[in-house]
Amino acid sequence: MTSTVKKILENEKYMGDALLQKTYTTDFLQKKRVKNTGIMPQYYVDDDHPAIIPKELFLAVQEEMARRGSVEDCKGRKRSFSANHCFTRLIVCGECGDQFNRIHWNNRGKKSIVWRCATRLGKKGECNARTVNEEALKDAFVAALNQILAGKQEFLLQLKKNIECVLTGGNSESTAEIDAKLADLERQLVAKAEEHEDYTDIASEIYALRKQRDELTMSENARNDYLKRIEELETYIDSQPARVDTFDDSLVKRMLKRATVYEDRIVFDFHSGVSVEVNM
Repeated sequence: MTSTVKKILENEKYMGDALLQKTYTTDFLQKKRVKNTGIMPQYYVDDDHPAIIPKELFLAVQEEMARRGSVEDCKGRKRSFSANHCFTRLIVCGECGDQFNRIHWNNRGKKSIVWRCATRLGKKGECNARTVNEEALKDAFVAALNQILAGKQEFLLQLKKNIECVLTGGNSESTAEIDAKLADLERQLVAKAEEHEDYTDIASEIYALRKQRDELTMSENARNDYLKRIEELETYIDSQPARVDTFDDSLVKRMLKRATVYEDRIVFDFHSGVSVEVNM
């Protein structure tokens, strides 16, 4: 079930850590346990046991789940996440900034599948964005790929510049430095605890550093993912012939970050940092 999969994805034990006292006993005679919602203190143990998956992968999953759970449109309204079609949530209105929705259209007895601005669908008159036929959208994406292949050398040069920007724009402080600080603070905390001294300030600093380390790990994951996307497009350009003739939805899922629809053109933004404009 979905709830079971979600619990597995959120369980920190898979990356070797442990959150203690998630539940507590309310009735010792009947051994009844309930979820701890803040009534009892909880304790987080780093590297409690051998990990099944890398921490970087676990944190990347948490980041993706948070992204999917906080999807908003251009006006800050919550939108449900969907991945039913390769273009879902990737088509954006160039006039109002809202997303395009996929609908089955019956125009004067002629049935077709089109993409229309959500604002125009919900409140007529607030947006006059054009309607895009799905087949025309697919053809435009193929045309964008062919533009990249036609200007292979130019785009490869741009990709190399993007890689250089990523490599030179790294974080000033590494996770190893933060781990060293944490180890020192944890030794201080144990010493104060043995002497029955107040260690509240040290505990707060440890918590802040752990949060900083998690954020840094997530940003490193995003950086590595960006490099992977750049290298993926490089490999694709090198391996393809001079022209693409058929649409492949897997390429959309792997490469496309956003497609912005204007009155006379569509701008395709790829994850690798490359943008291509196709007139329509």
